[in-house]
Amino acid sequence: MAKQGMHSSKFCLHPAGDTPSACRLFDAIVSLCVPVIVSDYIELPFEDVIDYKKIAIFVDTDTAVKPGQLTSLLRGISEKTILQYQRELKLVSIVLLLWCFIFLFLSHSCLFTLCISNIPNLYWQPSKSMT
Repeated sequence: MAKQGMHSSKFCLHPAGDTPSACRLFDAIVSLCVPVIVSDYIELPFEDVIDYKKIAIFVDTDTAVKPGQLTSLLRGISEKTILQYQRELKLVSIVLLLWCFIFLFLSHSCLFTLCISNIPNLYWQPSKSMT
């Protein structure tokens, strides 16, 4: 059910305190749902090979907790910018899925589940409505 919501959403919240390897982040990536990472400092999986600035929006905790700030920030992002994020997300998701099949022994069990459950997403085109 949650993954279905990610497929129809433009943005997916990734709050501070969530574990860096949480399945939510990987589910967002393969759903082409732009991760909104709320944290002052976070170590992300595969950050030595994934340029998260191209696929995620980073918001500091002070900004995120101010009423209306996060909503205002996200509403101010153009459709063109969102589509660019989604194009980059699609490239990263293909790489992640290939890594899953090459390295089935990875310690993060959610990665294997992600591989199996999201193969059809490779053919999904980024075209979410701006309504």
